[in-house]
Amino acid sequence: QLAVIQIYTIIQESLNNTMKHAKATKVTIDMISENDQLSLSIADNGKGMGENQSDGFGLKSIKKRIKSLRGKLEILGADGVFLKIQFPLKTVIESS
Repeated sequence: QLAVIQIYTIIQESLNNTMKHAKATKVTIDMISENDQLSLSIADNGKGMGENQSDGFGLKSIKKRIKSLRGKLEILGADGVFLKIQFPLKTVIESS
């Protein structure tokens, strides 16, 4: 259950950041399990992230939760923001 709560909170914090900062009109969330990985992508069509926004409290919280599940985070922020998060499926299952 811990992993499910962590992933839920990552999604919740990402949506909160989008609502507060991005001025986005669309958010897409995809979750796929394949090749022993759980992949989560969260994308919006907002204004993107500046360098000073990459160390905000919300993103720090997201990074901490990802690390706790031995995950990896990739952030692209030129046109909107795209978060690509990957977790080892084994870690997610064992933490549930």
